[in-house]
Amino acid sequence: MKNRLDTKLERERIGRIIRDRREALDLSLRDLSDESGVALGSLSQLERGHNFTVHILLRLCSILDLTLDLRIDIE
Repeated sequence: MKNRLDTKLERERIGRIIRDRREALDLSLRDLSDESGVALGSLSQLERGHNFTVHILLRLCSILDLTLDLRIDIE
């Protein structure tokens, strides 16, 4: 399947984006956890490219002022 969101490389890329934005806003993992209600361990795992839910990703994007660009490639 082409452009599959669930690939390890894509999860790692998303984790780097979240971490870079959090750091740019000068937020610690604990700060983001407190503000988002997402467990500290879950945030840490997301930033390292482990599995996460879309619900968590949407919540973090809202707090970090990020947008999701979901594209569907139809061949």
